[in-house]
Amino acid sequence: MPIVQLTLGNVVNPQVGIGDGGNEVGCGKVYNAILASTVPNAAKIANVVPADYLIVCGVSNWGGVALAAATNLLCQPANEVTWTNSVASDEQDQTTLEAMVLKTLRMDSFHSSFFE
Repeated sequence: MPIVQLTLGNVVNPQVGIGDGGNEVGCGKVYNAILASTVPNAAKIANVVPADYLIVCGVSNWGGVALAAATNLLCQPANEVTWTNSVASDEQDQTTLEAMVLKTLRMDSFHSSFFE
């Protein structure tokens, strides 16, 4: 199944894209704007796959953190909502990264192969 079929017209489970340069899944929502922009090699790198909602940001990772924090804020009781308890601490980030790198399969995207 082409990936575009996974993201088109899914109202029950909306698709969210997070992008910083136009090449990320979801940026197809603003494809023509990317082509008309000053993004280097826009015609070569612009992603055609749209999302129902697109978060455009300077750094994709920061957009992901913002989405996670906003989701967390919405899931907390109103009297407990704070920004500081909605984002991971440096220690939590480090622990997560170590677990991802040390305990899971990793993929070499240059060679498209998995290694342990």
